[in-house]
Parts: sequence; structure tokens; C-alpha cells
Amino acid sequence: MEFKIEKNIPIPPKGKHKRLFPFHEMEVGDSFFVPNEFIDKHYKNRKTLASSAFYHGKRHNVKLTTCKQENGFRIWRVE
Repeated sequence: MEFKIEKNIPIPPKGKHKRLFPFHEMEVGDSFFVPNEFIDKHYKNRKTLASSAFYHGKRHNVKLTTCKQENGFRIWRVE
């Protein structure tokens, strides 16, 4: 496969992409629920969702935790 090099394509501004989860708006004690149907549609597996929370926390110096529930996952901000 060859990739075509293009010139003068502007770089989108940082932080202007649509965020899938509301990690940035969360305060300590807040949580949100992600249903299994959403996870199955957007992720390879459920572990990927937990990884998203973990890496967001590392990048932004916050602590998030996840817990599997009957019909999906809940994510809390704990620090």
C-alpha cells in the first residue's frame, strides 16, 4: 500500500475533537454508566473501556475506577 503525501492540510486545533466520555467534566465522586450495547458497538472488548479510563487518568493526573454491572460498566472519578 502506498500513501499519498498531501501539502497544506491544516492541523485541527488541540482539544477540539469530540470526546466520547465526559472524563474532563467529572468531579470526585461523580460517575457515569456505559451500557453493554454501546461497548459492543464501539470497542473490541470491555477491557478497552477500562484502559481508556486508566490512560485518561494517567494523562490528566486523576484517578478513575470501573466496575462491571449487570448491563454494562460504571466509571467513577475517585481522586
